[in-house]
Amino acid sequence: MIGIANKVVLFNMMKPELETTIEIKEVEWKNQRLRFRNPLVIPVKYDEEMHELMIAEDSAINLFVFAHTKDELFQEINEQILFMWNKYVKSSGAKFTKDALKLRELLATQLEEV
Repeated sequence: MIGIANKVVLFNMMKPELETTIEIKEVEWKNQRLRFRNPLVIPVKYDEEMHELMIAEDSAINLFVFAHTKDELFQEINEQILFMWNKYVKSSGAKFTKDALKLRELLATQLEEV
């Protein structure tokens, strides 16, 4: 299933040179759904060279995705966040590095299963 694009509140990229943000309340991928306790606001910009790729990045949760279309970008965000949830939060964490444990805690406090 493609991500829940109707949950995105802000997306206005009228001109490639403009940066904007998207606000995400929920993500869904492969019959799994998560809700942010507080919406995640992610800056979005076009690549500097060709202005063809939209890039969304949130360093706090190690999210870096890019796509040619808005729908593809939403799908990538959904997939990446759910991948991180399954890899870091749903795993035992026994072999995680300090940074991985920090990310695990951050995801667990920001997200909940729906």
